[in-house]
Amino acid sequence: YHYKCKCCGKIIVAPHNIPKGMFGFNLQTHVTLMKFTDRLPFRKVTDALERHYKINITDSGILNITKRVSGKLQKEYWQTIRMIRLARVVYVDETEMKISGEKYWLWVFVSENQVIFVIRKSRSKSVVEEILGKQFLGVVTSDGHSAYAKCSKHQRCWAHSIREAKELNQKYSSFGVF
Repeated sequence: YHYKCKCCGKIIVAPHNIPKGMFGFNLQTHVTLMKFTDRLPFRKVTDALERHYKINITDSGILNITKRVSGKLQKEYWQTIRMIRLARVVYVDETEMKISGEKYWLWVFVSENQVIFVIRKSRSKSVVEEILGKQFLGVVTSDGHSAYAKCSKHQRCWAHSIREAKELNQKYSSFGVF
């Protein structure tokens, strides 16, 4: 996260909010990315650190790093939610995922300038209300799942509408309806 200005030659370093700890900022960032972006289990994170960097760390050490980083990102997390709640249009979707054999839902909320992912055990409207608030005034664009039915302004996702129209066309074209 370094940038050299082409006009004046000044080097600009992006600020970070990673917590101080026994390990440096780069390692904490790398551990967090391996755990959540690469979705590696603790065992594979510890194995990779040992293999690549000769760093011996326990699973609980990895958990502690990710908890510290998560705690430092809370301010940005809530700021992102506030910005999404102010958006004119928010695209929302959810997909099932397994965590340690249990069913969870990965939700994504996308506005013009913000994206937030949350993992919840529920696929209900309570998650929509948690992120967007109960009085969201913008337009929610989604696949039509019932969790979005109570949104005051709802637009059906074009991809889903087009797919369903094609299916209806195939189903009823032999009847001369379409």
